[in-house]
Amino acid sequence: MKLSRISKIIGKSESTLYDWKKKLENGTNILEHQSKKFSEKIDPKKKKAIVSAVQRGTAVTSLRKLSAKYKVSHTEICSTLNEKGFQYVKKIENDELDSDEEENRVGFCKDMLKYRGSKIKKTFFTDEMGIRLPDVSDTAKSWVNPGRKKIKTEKRVEDVKLNCWAGISWNGATSLHIFKTNLNNDIYQDIMEERAMEIEDAYGGKKVYFVQDNHPAHNNVDILDDFPNIEFF
Repeated sequence: MKLSRISKIIGKSESTLYDWKKKLENGTNILEHQSKKFSEKIDPKKKKAIVSAVQRGTAVTSLRKLSAKYKVSHTEICSTLNEKGFQYVKKIENDELDSDEEENRVGFCKDMLKYRGSKIKKTFFTDEMGIRLPDVSDTAKSWVNPGRKKIKTEKRVEDVKLNCWAGISWNGATSLHIFKTNLNNDIYQDIMEERAMEIEDAYGGKKVYFVQDNHPAHNNVDILDDFPNIEFF
């Protein structure tokens, strides 16, 4: 049986099961408590080595791996890293930036420094998202009044999805635009035709910056050409 299936059956992580598997292969009885001969305290030299290993961004950064490498308990390593201000967070994989993207981001930062971030107060930030109604309505549990043990709800058969778009700024927000089909150039063109005036009016006809992400549907939308006071930022 695969570890992934065992993990779901007994409610243990795959990393824990992998560790048990290796111990069994080495003849260790995992049903018996295994006392670890780790030092209770970390000497300053070892502390420095552990911190340096984490700062280098090496693969050996989990408590389990650090504990095995430096022969120190998980608790002491955790305390040491917390003491130095480290946090154990989830990794997020990201694509590398190309030269143009790097140049644009550096330019943005220089511009922010030059004008002390004042442009942010003149900027509309826009984005869209999809919401599946069963995901927000069909929860497994719900709060009920005292004395009630069950609550009945109607089971949704249809998978209903709605999309919405909006923009926010220092001076206010656009109306929420709701649509059912996936976003494409034509739909985005219609959105901008309906909402561009709101963006311009929020700043009384003065210059306002417009921010959107790199969604393919955002390309080739020319409606903003009709609003000279709105500038891409």
